[in-house]
This record gives sequence, structure tokens and C-alpha cells, in this order.
Amino acid sequence: MAILKSVVKTIKARQILTSRGIPTVEVEFVMEGCSLFSSVPSGKSVGSMEACIHVDRKESYGGMSVYDVVEQIGLHKETLLNGSIESPEKYDDFLLNLDGTAAKKRLGSNFILPLSICCYKLCSHLSGLSLWRYFASKSGKKEGFPLPNFNLLNGGLHSGNELSCQEIMVCFDRGSYSENLEAACCLFQSLKSLITEKFGSIYQSVGDEGGFAPPIKDTREGIELLIAAGKRVQIGDFRVAMDFAANSFYKDEKYSFDGDVLSGRQLADCYLKICDEYKIIYSIEDPFAESDFESWKYFYEKSNNKIRIVADDLTVTNTILIRKYANMKMFNTVLIKPNQIGSVTETIEAINLCSDLGYKIMVSHRSAETEDTFVSSLAVGVSADYVKFGAPCRGERISKYNELLRIEEEFNK
Repeated sequence: MAILKSVVKTIKARQILTSRGIPTVEVEFVMEGCSLFSSVPSGKSVGSMEACIHVDRKESYGGMSVYDVVEQIGLHKETLLNGSIESPEKYDDFLLNLDGTAAKKRLGSNFILPLSICCYKLCSHLSGLSLWRYFASKSGKKEGFPLPNFNLLNGGLHSGNELSCQEIMVCFDRGSYSENLEAACCLFQSLKSLITEKFGSIYQSVGDEGGFAPPIKDTREGIELLIAAGKRVQIGDFRVAMDFAANSFYKDEKYSFDGDVLSGRQLADCYLKICDEYKIIYSIEDPFAESDFESWKYFYEKSNNKIRIVADDLTVTNTILIRKYANMKMFNTVLIKPNQIGSVTETIEAINLCSDLGYKIMVSHRSAETEDTFVSSLAVGVSADYVKFGAPCRGERISKYNELLRIEEEFNK
């Protein structure tokens, strides 16, 4: 039985920073002549059932440092090096047993996930396959390239404006990924010029995920901005996707949305009216709080499957929750974030379950990201329907889009 130390000389762990200047964990597998790296992101809009992330809660970095996790990886180094790499799934089982809790409460998902990612990268390296092809070879699914949803406008917890909606995104389908990326970049630049003219150059700055955060106050104003920006450039038709992250504006069973205080049913009717006004809207993520099941079900029924209703905080990449809600008819698309569940194998299990249940799959970044491009390979390898990696702006987002360009070259050979 092959064990990790037969090919990896040592494991190094260190604290690095995410795009928010918040610490996270990086793991390095040191091999003969090369090293493999992985790092994990974190989110600000977080579902209550996500796997545990351990932080030091001491003075360093305002309590957000992860030196204890780094130290724990060092203390477990010999044990980790003796884990089986007969398959990456077996190594993940070994890591999960080492923690021993469903929510990763003992070691933390930021202990387990970077090791899990590194092991998948290692097995890909040893197989001689690029990472996306390695995933494709294991999944057995028909190869397909996901459609990106580019985040152009930030609101909610990701910005300082009054927009309730956390992300307003655009999706192009021009025949190839590189053409879609070019169209999104042209629209991004056009939007920048329009915002500068309308609100002043100070609003050229961007939010946490690279989208602009002008002083707009409601969803319609954001959509109108995108439409106006699109008319200025020859980019063809596009669709609009929105992530409302409704947990962030839900309190006492009411929603504070676009200047109004609404019940769940009233908010659902508001969404339906906006979708009727703007036929380019095709996807709405987290329209209601994760505990507001009746509003989810009402909206799903009334929308008549005409739009993608995306579950994120509700399902948190967790097969138990996906199964639990499968018969309740609340959504038709599931967001996938590896750090929500804490290991790559569990992430793939969630993806496979969604496919079996007939749900569309969208692989996602987090708002506090690193330069690791792992999710790009994962998305293509499992034939995800969609991805969202933020705006075509900021290095931690661009790294993932650039990796998709490299994958596209190999994909088309």
C-alpha cells in the first residue's frame, strides 16, 4: 500500500493572506525537485451549517490568525505522511477519521481541506494527467465547459453601498469560454466608464469580489446600469444572475429589501415582478433565509421552473442537507464550495448527488480568496453547468479565469 511519504519528503504549512487581508492556511507537499501547494478561502456570507473553520481568537490579526492550525499540521506531520494515497478518496477518509466529527470541529476544515486538495493534486501529478482531466477520468461524465457568471456589481456584505443584493452577475453564451470572457471584460470596462460619468471617479473602486460598488440603492437600478453599459459596446446579448444572500437582510421573520420591510411571500412576489420586468434574469441565488422554507417553496412554485433558483446557505455542499431538501421543491440548482464541507471527496459526493437528483451545478469561489486555481480544474473536470469566480478583476479572481483559458486550450485539442 502506497503511503504519502513514499513520494512526499515533508509537509509544510504556513499562514498566508486571503484577498481580504484575513489569514488562511497554505499547505506545501515537498517532493524531489518540485512542490505542490494548496490554500483555502473563506466567506463572509456563511451558512450556519458550514464546516468549522478554526482561528486563534487571540491578539494576532484581530483574533483571525491561524497559527494554531498551522502548528497542528506540524504536530501531526508524521501521522499525515503515513496516510494511504492508494487513492485520494482513501487519504480523505484518513483525514476525516483523524478529525472524527461531521462538522470538522476537532481539527477544522482549514486543517483538512488544504491537505485534501494537495493530495488530489499529487495523485493527478503521479497519473500524468492535468488536474481537470484527472477529475474527468474519475467522474466518468461527458466533458463540458461551464458557463461563467461574472460578478460586475457588488452589494450587501461585499460592499459599502445600500444595495441589498450581494452580487449582480452577467452570463454570456457566445460559443466558447474565451469569447465569453472577452465579452465580460468589455462590459466591465464599459460599466466602469458609465459609473464614472454617473457617480464620479471615486466609484471606480471595487468590492470584495471585484465588482463595482456604486451608490445604487435597489436591484432595478443595478440591472439598468448593466443594460446601459451593454448598449455602449458590441457584446451581444447577456443574461443576468443575482445572489441575494438573503440571510444578511433577514431579521425577526422579515426582510429589509431595497428600502422596504417585507414578509417572505411579499419578497417572493417582488422577485417575480422584477423577473417579469427584466426577461434577461435567469438565475437567483439564496433568495430567502436558510430557515424560511415556506418562502423558498412558494417562490419555486410560482416561478414555474423558468429561472435557476440556486441554493447555497441552505445546502452548503452537504449531501445530508441536499437529500433532506430534495423532495421539498425549493430549488433547481446547487452551489458548490469545497470549504463549506471541508474535503474534496465530500465535495465530489455532493456534486454527484446533485447530478443524480437532476439539479444544475454551479461551482463557486468565496469572497475572501487566494490565488489557488483548484476550483477551476474541479469545475471543468466534473462538468459543472456554471461557475462564479467574481469579476474579471483582481488577481485572486483573474487567476481562476486565466486557468480556465489554459484548460480551454487543452480541452479543445
